[in-house]
Amino acid sequence: MATIELLAQTIAVGLLAGWLVLGVLENLRAPDVNRDVIASILSLDQLRRDQPQIYQAVRRNRIAHERAPHLLFRLIVAAEFTVAALLVAGTVSLVLALAGTASVETARAVAALGALGFTAIWGCFLVGGQWFHYWASHEGAQLTHFVMTIWGLVTLLLLF
Repeated sequence: MATIELLAQTIAVGLLAGWLVLGVLENLRAPDVNRDVIASILSLDQLRRDQPQIYQAVRRNRIAHERAPHLLFRLIVAAEFTVAALLVAGTVSLVLALAGTASVETARAVAALGALGFTAIWGCFLVGGQWFHYWASHEGAQLTHFVMTIWGLVTLLLLF
């Protein structure tokens, strides 16, 4: 049973790693896609178009500085890269633990740090999105962030 548990943990962490590695690669290959979404959220432009009454109430929250989306995007990609590296290291460590050549506890600890980082990224998006009221104009993004936060949390709990 311990082997099945370790195998499940390896697969769960490996899936998080795969998803985030692809996300980082896409952010590097096509940075305008997510950077433009960030700019739209920070400026509240879509909120102004879709929900003018909400925009009027919260327009003070907008960040209109033209460099802000670029800086925030770089910070996000750096965080995602770091967490992706942790998740890959955690997955490799778990594979080595399955093979009996690495400590199970160390492998789980590295994997847990990666899963915690994954969960924190998406949780931060939810907190930041609340400030910008993206639930009123970027509902799909908010739903995705909720799902990703839950996915990371479930994987983190599986490691304990």
